[in-house]
Amino acid sequence: MKTLQISRKNKYVICQIDHGKVNAIDTELSRELKDLYMEAETDDTIEGIILTGRPHCFSAGLNIMKLTSGLDSLVTFWRTFIEALQAMTRFSKPHIAAITGFAPAGGTLLACTADYRIMGRGEKHVVGMHEMSLSLVIPEVLARLFAHWIGDRMAMECILHSRLMQADEAHSIGLVNEACAVDDVMPRAQSLMQKITSSYVKSNQLTKTYFKQALIDKMDIDMDKMIDEILSLAQDPVAIQKMVEFQMRVKSNKK
Repeated sequence: MKTLQISRKNKYVICQIDHGKVNAIDTELSRELKDLYMEAETDDTIEGIILTGRPHCFSAGLNIMKLTSGLDSLVTFWRTFIEALQAMTRFSKPHIAAITGFAPAGGTLLACTADYRIMGRGEKHVVGMHEMSLSLVIPEVLARLFAHWIGDRMAMECILHSRLMQADEAHSIGLVNEACAVDDVMPRAQSLMQKITSSYVKSNQLTKTYFKQALIDKMDIDMDKMIDEILSLAQDPVAIQKMVEFQMRVKSNKK
């Protein structure tokens, strides 16, 4: 795989996102995540997945610069990204997110597909949905995924305020399950995974289904309808101008 580093352990795998400087999410990364989780679902030698990033970098979210390269590529990206989130959410075996650094927007959504999230403390280590500050749409299925863990009221408040949170604040509202030092994130994730996979995998899968079925149901959407809504906004003159302004700020910050 080009965007993922896979390490096999005794009963589980560690999937480290390794895609460019900030692990930005694009079609290629989305496709490889989808393929990994679908293959692991039917692989009897894999009983769980820990999803992580590099130290201080989980994922900076969607690669906005690539999302304006044409409507066809935009459609392909959104279909692939949503399909990846669906496969990750439906994964019936233990799934832990080890958030080793910043993970706003799309990075938060990747983590939200997991059963359990452990986040490292750091000044720039944040989670949350800040798309509205960038005049970007949050498709319904993504809003559902985010809200599942913290409730509709809190999710709406966070989205309206484009609220990005460090580990302890995210822990206080239930968006992550644990907050700890960055160096402790992976050891804690592996310790928990070893504990979970010490029991019978079939028992784990069935029990997990009871608790996660509501989220799985929320992720089953009318893909064509969602794509139409995204394309409609993508062709709106005001939204286009906002996107151009955002891209100019990104390019300016890189100089």
